[in-house]
Amino acid sequence: MTNAFTNPVSTQSLQPELPPEKNSSRRTRLILIVLSVLAGTALLLVSIMLFQRTTAQQDTTAQKIEPLAPKATIVTTDSPTVPPMPFAVTPAQTELKLIPESDTATFAPSSSVSMLMRLESDEPAQEIDGIEFVLRYSPPTLTDVRFTPSAVFSTVVRNSVDQNSGTISFTAIRQSSESITAGEGITIGTLSFTSGQAGEVTFSFDTEETLVAGNGGNSILEQALNARISIE
Repeated sequence: MTNAFTNPVSTQSLQPELPPEKNSSRRTRLILIVLSVLAGTALLLVSIMLFQRTTAQQDTTAQKIEPLAPKATIVTTDSPTVPPMPFAVTPAQTELKLIPESDTATFAPSSSVSMLMRLESDEPAQEIDGIEFVLRYSPPTLTDVRFTPSAVFSTVVRNSVDQNSGTISFTAIRQSSESITAGEGITIGTLSFTSGQAGEVTFSFDTEETLVAGNGGNSILEQALNARISIE
């Protein structure tokens, strides 16, 4: 006799087996569910991206249509322009000239001749601090040439004559305690010499080494007038 307890029935044989059709249907539903979830996620991502792009375009449009600030308008009038004030008053101009002491510029050979060195200004109250000049005469046929300064400037810095080259150099300044003005013209000194052989003699100022200093040291020399004499 076979004992039922000694030969138990397998539990696997007791579990019902599903037909193949039902297993396939179950797998299909799982696949559909997964695909649905993926599709929903993709749709959500696309929606978010479209929303962000739309928002960015709206911000850009808002920036473009922002009203511009009105431009400033320049209003012109017919009122006259006021010129700027000068920093300093323009100093008066002066002339340095050499003129014969006599009324003639024609001399006989071997004559004693004197010529005045004059300083004249268009402003009588113009103060003069000093004067410097280099005067050349040509041809250098004159003899006993000398320049004698007047008493206008108390301090003579240089007074020399080179008869070989025909050059006269002179420099004079005022002291701080002195006051010198142009007035109606002042005589700087007297040029004297003995005329030589017949012909013309020209006296020319070296413009690069000739100046007249006004108050404060500014150059106020407008022009230095040359001179000419005839010996006959």
